[in-house]
Amino acid sequence: MIAMERYEFSSESIKLIYRSTNLGAAAAMELARSKNCPVEVLDPIYQRAKDSDNTIIIKVISNHPNASGDLLEKISKDFASFYGICETISQNPNILPVTMKRIYQYHPDDDRIYLPIARNQNAPAETLAKIYQDHNDDDYAVRSIARNAGAGPELLERIYQDHQNELEVVKS
Repeated sequence: MIAMERYEFSSESIKLIYRSTNLGAAAAMELARSKNCPVEVLDPIYQRAKDSDNTIIIKVISNHPNASGDLLEKISKDFASFYGICETISQNPNILPVTMKRIYQYHPDDDRIYLPIARNQNAPAETLAKIYQDHNDDDYAVRSIARNAGAGPELLERIYQDHQNELEVVKS
């Protein structure tokens, strides 16, 4: 088997390639995988992938570091019931608070979705409170929420009250 090198194009080259060709799925996938692919190209690739039900390309776009919060929101609206896509969106640092809330509402029992949301410093307090309410027996969820600056003093107090017997006192 011959190993193929992967070339990275500049974002300007990607825009030019996108505008000048009628992309097939394979070419769209290669552009979406490029770390330099700008959101101006990711968005129309997403639209084409959505129209052709190509969830593999959509998952790649959902994981892309250049995918904007607005694009992730659009994807979450269109594919909220698709677990794999939501899992990928939940791990993207560009996720918007409203998107976190939607994804958690659709998949409240899966730790591969609620743990990344609990760790995300942009998670809304109400979503963190809901995750805590549903998963206060999950040590990873509780710790993630307690470390999250968005938790707020009321939620932190509730966590303390619920788990004070489990806390270790550290003496210096």
